Amino acid sequence: MTMRFGRTMLSRAQHAPLPGTPEEPPNVAAQLPTNRPRHTIPLGTLLWRGVRALRHPHEAFRTIRADEQVPFLRLLLLMVAWGAPYALLHFRTIGRHWLWQSPPRIAWCLLLTFMLVAPTNWFLGSIGLRQVARWLKRPVTAEYAEIAAFYLWIVWALMPLVDVVHWFGWRARGLRVPLPGGFYLSFVAHAAWAFAFPWIVLELTAFFVDRLQGERHCLLKSLGLSVGLLIVVRGLWEPLFGLLCLASQRLAPAYYVGDWWFVMVGSGVGVVMGCTWRTVLRGGGIRTTVLRGALACAAVLLLAWPFRYPR
Repeated sequence: MTMRFGRTMLSRAQHAPLPGTPEEPPNVAAQLPTNRPRHTIPLGTLLWRGVRALRHPHEAFRTIRADEQVPFLRLLLLMVAWGAPYALLHFRTIGRHWLWQSPPRIAWCLLLTFMLVAPTNWFLGSIGLRQVARWLKRPVTAEYAEIAAFYLWIVWALMPLVDVVHWFGWRARGLRVPLPGGFYLSFVAHAAWAFAFPWIVLELTAFFVDRLQGERHCLLKSLGLSVGLLIVVRGLWEPLFGLLCLASQRLAPAYYVGDWWFVMVGSGVGVVMGCTWRTVLRGGGIRTTVLRGALACAAVLLLAWPFRYPR
């Protein structure tokens, strides 16, 4: 007994941190053993937690357990399904017309676009949060990032419900950014901006505060990162498809396909790349998975081509 006790104390002393060495904040989500079984969160519970994160964001991110994961297939189907009423409400409140009042090809293009945009936003959010956390040297697991990104996705999903106020006379405002050659990029400022932007910043700040615990000026750094990420995503990602549409008009005017068609194709590719990324992170063969992803991207382009719409 004495010998065992002595060896135990010696082992602890060898692994103890040196005096004066600052202790890093615990990163439970990044320290999960790979052989530990994971608990799949029921879809209803995940939705409730996402709505609750609107009121208690810091607690929501802090209490994500290390052995949890999202119900991927059911969640993916839910997001795709929610894209349909999202599109109907969006164009009724902002465009002041029902989607089925548009020409059939345009209506189907817009409907499919939002059904693909919904999961794409979640995929991009989970990949982005994971990569930024790694850049900050506060890594998180892919499962943690997916849960955190779903909390942010809930904010986006609720935007058309906020825009219902436009039915009562509050008109959306159009913004234009002039470009060389007489072109311009247009934005529509609507009521949901006043809801989504502050809440996304609030939840992102809570996420980064949980990652940067123990650092000086933790709250200011987290707030700066949150605002910076929102500006990059809103200011660069969304106008990208408008720029592609302008380029197609200039380079191949006979093959004009419309800006929303680019969004549909980009979102379809985003879903494929998100699934590919997720499979690789979970141990799937890189060559086989990437090849399947490339074939799926080609299939998206071929299937989307009939939905292009004329000038």
